[in-house]
Amino acid sequence: MSPFKIMVTSALCAVSFGAMAGDKIEGIQACMKIQWNAQFLKEHPRAPAGCQEVVTRDGVKYAKFSGTVKSVSGTEATVAMKNVAGTEGTTIKVDTGGGAMVTINGKDTKASDLKAGDSLNFYVKEGEFGASPTLAPAKPAVVTPKAMPSN
Repeated sequence: MSPFKIMVTSALCAVSFGAMAGDKIEGIQACMKIQWNAQFLKEHPRAPAGCQEVVTRDGVKYAKFSGTVKSVSGTEATVAMKNVAGTEGTTIKVDTGGGAMVTINGKDTKASDLKAGDSLNFYVKEGEFGASPTLAPAKPAVVTPKAMPSN
């Protein structure tokens, strides 16, 4: 799968998620039942292999993806995404500029303060093309992953 880039904007305020009462969390078997967006699969055909679990909130399913920050350079963090076995695979870039805020280990932090070793979660809403670092009751701001140029 080609790497993709997720831009974190100030509207996307968290990259970790604590299960709330009423949320239904299913294992990786549920990932095989998610209805993936056709454009998402066209551009990232192996992305579903990185689905860690499915979280259902208010009747809406989200595929959860996890990764670890490997390095930070300028306004970009390189994140190694995990596959279903929990090993690192595809690398993505996360834009840390623009004053965006994220949540790391339950603490609100500037995205520009990301450092190697930080763990991040991203969620893809069933049927949509984009990733959000949070599950919000209201419609979250969704970021469309872009294929990164090959070097």
